[in-house]
Amino acid sequence: MRVTFTRQVGGGSTAEFVRPDGVTVRMRSYDRKHAIPHDLAHLVAERAFRVQRGVWGSLAAGALFGSVEVVAGRRRHDDRIRSAALLKANKAEIDIAELLAYVVQQGVDQDRPTAARALAAAWGSRRTGPPPWPADVLPRAVDELRALGEQWARLPVDGTLAVDWPLPARRR
Repeated sequence: MRVTFTRQVGGGSTAEFVRPDGVTVRMRSYDRKHAIPHDLAHLVAERAFRVQRGVWGSLAAGALFGSVEVVAGRRRHDDRIRSAALLKANKAEIDIAELLAYVVQQGVDQDRPTAARALAAAWGSRRTGPPPWPADVLPRAVDELRALGEQWARLPVDGTLAVDWPLPARRR
């Protein structure tokens, strides 16, 4: 799924994409405190750490957060009910996705060791044991977000940056 981030006046952004069901969705981001859009940090972190039912997996499946609007396509008759069920079912992974987006953003804003400590501390506040990901995932995610952030910084207002969100394989 191709996600197009657009720079807005005043430092905000929007993310627009076509879900697998053909519905085009636009999400407003509230990202004034970081130079890189928060939703872009989510996408990079969730993709790197393979979080399937976080923010982006939930959006692709039909979840409608408060900052999301449908801009084209035929909506399901039960899209609000389906969205509420997805958000409830995916709550734990959405929470983990928030943690990971924060940690990857920390790595860009500060440095990798700070991000690694933040990941260990944040994970420890929610779960027991060490984080379940290989050690090289966090540095790769930080490097990717840093590179995308450099591209983002060069964009004018209304400029766009396209990034892919991997969809799960279709069932037969």
